[in-house]
Amino acid sequence: VFMKCIFLLLGVLLVFVSGAEQEIFMANGGAAGASCGTPESPCVSLEDSFAQVEETDIIISVAPGYYSGERNTNLDFPHVHVILQNTDPSDDVIFDCNLLPVGFKASSTLELIGITISNCTDTAVEFQADDATQTVKLTSVLISSCGSGLVSNRNVEIQNSKFSDINDSSSNPRSGCGVFVQGLEIEQVSIQHSYFENIANFSLFVDTPEATAISVTGTDFLMTSGIRIASGSQCIGAFSASELAFAETETALEISGGDWTFSDVVTSAAAKGSCRIGIHLNNVRSAIIQNSQLYLGDTVLRATDSNFHILDSEESEVISVDTGIHVVFEDPETSNSISLEGSKIESESMSLLVDGTAPSDRSGFNFMSVSDTEFVNSNVEIHIPCYGRIHDTEFLGSESRALLVTVGGAWEFNGITVEQTGGIAFSDPTVSATFSQSAFVDNSGKEGGAIFFSGALLTLLDCT
Repeated sequence: VFMKCIFLLLGVLLVFVSGAEQEIFMANGGAAGASCGTPESPCVSLEDSFAQVEETDIIISVAPGYYSGERNTNLDFPHVHVILQNTDPSDDVIFDCNLLPVGFKASSTLELIGITISNCTDTAVEFQADDATQTVKLTSVLISSCGSGLVSNRNVEIQNSKFSDINDSSSNPRSGCGVFVQGLEIEQVSIQHSYFENIANFSLFVDTPEATAISVTGTDFLMTSGIRIASGSQCIGAFSASELAFAETETALEISGGDWTFSDVVTSAAAKGSCRIGIHLNNVRSAIIQNSQLYLGDTVLRATDSNFHILDSEESEVISVDTGIHVVFEDPETSNSISLEGSKIESESMSLLVDGTAPSDRSGFNFMSVSDTEFVNSNVEIHIPCYGRIHDTEFLGSESRALLVTVGGAWEFNGITVEQTGGIAFSDPTVSATFSQSAFVDNSGKEGGAIFFSGALLTLLDCT
């Protein structure tokens, strides 16, 4: 069941003016000129509101209504901290670009609360600040029918907001993106309890090599385009309590760099061919996946030169129409670790494929640990030398080899069950394997039934 974001402006917390801020009131039917901006004589437009600005932070409190034209959109905001808020959360404040290029342009901290921006041919909100401490904040904001939603070169905070019907209108990389964040001095990007739907290019594009924190919480991306996040080595990233249901896209979620956690994430099933890769981890130092159901993509999870751990949880599943997990080692000078714990992995073809470039020396062998895991109706293939430890795991119902190891390495199996499969095979002359307290039932491999072994050393202890 898709998680639904409810955009009730009743939940908006209005900002009240302090002595250090200037508050300007705005309403349809208000006044123009130098004397507007009071509750008794509100300004009629943003342009008139800006004319009242002194050299101080400002709050512009806007009465519900429809605002359009060049006096309300396609404007440069004053170079001060601006809060633009709806005065009545029970009603709408709509800024309609009416096919002007940009809704709002700002270069200093900007907060938008409880407003709608629509019909901008280029960008709804363009935030380009010189100071790395500046932030753009959207709370209960709806952006729709624009060339892009939010474009920022600095920190981003989004809460309870919705991006929909974003159209790819030009060759600019940001065109068609729901949120586009790119810059060298961005410290954090936070998206909470928001909703993305019908985005033409990337729903979320983040390129921030210096970022220390990127988080997506309680946010749904439904029948929309992919997410790409390129973070630096110091980034701590998190996806939690979110659903990704993408249609025609090459990769649904691609993450590069940093340390990441995924908790209570659902990637929903799509027809074969509609999404080639569900999640791609690329040079990620560590990724922890827990309490998540991954169903999206011909390959559900691809890890390239990345370390990842699917944690012990009855809720974790990987179900694929082709390859469940594809681990690729491309750098022969580095080694990586794979850990699967307490998971169910099922595929129409292959549950787990490990391949790529072999390590340059034996000390660089990769490490794989599997425990309390089910591999159902599919097989596991290892084509890169590994030290492997597989405990308390079941291989069930594969017509071909349940496990095929074609390279060297050392393997330890304890408490595994191999049932109604094509058996297990080791075909490299240098490989070694030890099985203890394991059961092989009704297997029918063509080259040895339960186990085919042509390696250096095979040890069986208390097996049936």
